[in-house]
Amino acid sequence: QLKRRVDERQAKLTQAKAEYRTALRNLETISDEIHARRRLSAMGPRGRGVGAEDDGTAGDDIANFKMESDGIS
Repeated sequence: QLKRRVDERQAKLTQAKAEYRTALRNLETISDEIHARRRLSAMGPRGRGVGAEDDGTAGDDIANFKMESDGIS
């Protein structure tokens, strides 16, 4: 009886490993398809990130900046 249970579990393990291999292959195929679509996409180069929108004046002259007094300090 013990040998039968071991054999059944080994068979289930073999089946699970085969299903896992198939799933990994499917994921790899999906990943490859996504990468291929991205390469073929006409989106062009990636744009600048959020908050990076500036008109080239990122180095504003801080010397002309004056803080208003809050009347406390």
